[in-house]
Amino acid sequence: MPLLREQVRVLAKGGYLLADVPQRYNLYTIYKRYRMWRGNWEFGGWESEFSYRQLRRLMLQCGLQSVEAYGRDLFPYLFSLRNQLHRLERLLFKSRGLPQGVWQLYDGFWHRLEHSALGRNTLQCVGILARKG
Repeated sequence: MPLLREQVRVLAKGGYLLADVPQRYNLYTIYKRYRMWRGNWEFGGWESEFSYRQLRRLMLQCGLQSVEAYGRDLFPYLFSLRNQLHRLERLLFKSRGLPQGVWQLYDGFWHRLEHSALGRNTLQCVGILARKG
């Protein structure tokens, strides 16, 4: 909260703030907590994690109004599964001459998922773009 309050303090009226944090309720968090419990978490430290509702409440407490919210990524251990799927997709759909519509359907699916309540509440990260009134 002190960090967020300071960011809001120096933000101009009408300015935007983007907060993108680890999602509290997702498979990656369970995996991370399990590895930390076993003592073999190889990444440094522990970052704070928030649910979409918690992050939104923090923004409101600091006087910010939510403009847009999203979820992002499934499980980052392979440097973002979605990026891996996009590479595979480009290989299959663009270089093999498969219908462009299939690519568009897939991309549209991800966009809808990331901006849906399901995505905001289950994907690896949750983000909110907020505006100072």
